[in-house]
Amino acid sequence: MEMTNVTIMTNIIRIINGFVFPLSEKNLLLGEDNDASRREQYAKVIIYGIVWGFGGNYELKDRKIIHQLLLEKGYPVPKKGRENETVFDFFL
Repeated sequence: MEMTNVTIMTNIIRIINGFVFPLSEKNLLLGEDNDASRREQYAKVIIYGIVWGFGGNYELKDRKIIHQLLLEKGYPVPKKGRENETVFDFFL
């Protein structure tokens, strides 16, 4: 299924907003009380949003390619627990 750039970006923003907005309503922040922890936690939310907003419609073989690309680029991808796991198998 082909998606337009607008649809992809809308999906990404909605996913990220789904995590961040409820926290902001309560004046809460992700992570511990230090900037490094917060950056790491927000980076995970952003990567999660991008992965699912962009790659959610891809087949399993293509998801593996996306996972490998994220690893090669140095993005904070969770470590695999099993052989065939990809970033799509993890949740926040």
